[in-house]
Amino acid sequence: MAVWGIGAYFQGEGDITKDCLKENVAVIGYKEEEKPRYYEMLQSVEVGDLIFIKSRFMLNQPLRIKAVGFVLDNEVKNISNVYNAKGIKVCWKRDFSDKPIQIEKGRKHVDDTHTIYQEKDEEVIKKIVELI
Repeated sequence: MAVWGIGAYFQGEGDITKDCLKENVAVIGYKEEEKPRYYEMLQSVEVGDLIFIKSRFMLNQPLRIKAVGFVLDNEVKNISNVYNAKGIKVCWKRDFSDKPIQIEKGRKHVDDTHTIYQEKDEEVIKKIVELI
């Protein structure tokens, strides 16, 4: 089982975490032709993987966890109810969107400032698993 972090901030819309939770999805806020790398990563996500909605804009800030869940369907499809974004189906288990959980991380983890990334830090993974 892999652990994935995904953002939920859409330029022009703001934070769409609640929309993702309501529709049981995780989505990419860019068109596929704009950020093909993000879609390649999303296609690597497997059913049963742990996924969390996160925010971390700069490396001197903590990783903020807004929701945690499991991937139900990894087929990337258009999600018309969430700004016509493309995404996958998720069973969200915990919602921290009103008061995100903060996890301190070092400055070496530059991937976690991107829209989607695979978490590799064992200590962070342990803390996220404990949230379920």
